[in-house]
Amino acid sequence: MLTLKLRRLGRKNRPFFRIIVVDKRKHPKKGVAVDEVGYYDPIKKDVNVDKERVLDWIKKGVQPSATCYNLFVKLGIIKGKKIHKHKKKKVKEGEQAQKQGQQEVKTQGQNQVQAQENKAQENKESQQNTQTA
Repeated sequence: MLTLKLRRLGRKNRPFFRIIVVDKRKHPKKGVAVDEVGYYDPIKKDVNVDKERVLDWIKKGVQPSATCYNLFVKLGIIKGKKIHKHKKKKVKEGEQAQKQGQQEVKTQGQNQVQAQENKAQENKESQQNTQTA
């Protein structure tokens, strides 16, 4: 199965990408590119994509990678929403219960502090009442 991917070129700290059609199971650097449909320079914000060839490959069943898909949406080649490449972490049940437990401890501690402050205030008021009487 073929896919549209980015092949990184350029020197250290100067990335430059070619948009290629390559076998999905192969790494973009190691696999032989079936077709080169454009390039992307993130430093200069320069993009050159052959729209007709991209659409032709997509019609043939080639799936773009998430980054290529988002790039094509940005350029208006494909209509749709961008794909969230990095998924949010799921909170495990144990961690969630632990967080709730910590919140309960905090509220209990706050309640104890309030109770002590109320007692101290009542003691001051009772002392003032006995002194004035």
